[in-house]
Amino acid sequence: MGQVQQRDRAYFKKHPDADYYVRPITSVEILEQQKMGNPDANHLTEMLVGNTGDGLRIRIGMSKGIAYHIDEFREIQKGIRKALNQIDIEQHLRKASGLQVSPPTRGKNMGFRNFYGN
Repeated sequence: MGQVQQRDRAYFKKHPDADYYVRPITSVEILEQQKMGNPDANHLTEMLVGNTGDGLRIRIGMSKGIAYHIDEFREIQKGIRKALNQIDIEQHLRKASGLQVSPPTRGKNMGFRNFYGN
């Protein structure tokens, strides 16, 4: 999975203005989707990889093409960006009030669950 994530990271580094891109799904990602309980995991053919800002990305497995999934992506992207802004505001308020500030934890689930209840 690390190689897949590196390729995605490299894509957005090379294309900093890109919001998302679509690529073929990997066998590792299909297994990941199966483990998350996605009933359609074996029918996925592409992966929408979205840039949410601050080096974070989301991935949505697709079987029906970009037009079917783009609204779903935009909602998730909006929610993540809002959560990131709230983290920044909370950090600023803590600093201003003299409270000790710990950096946000990378990789932590920011209140989002996958679509299969996990």
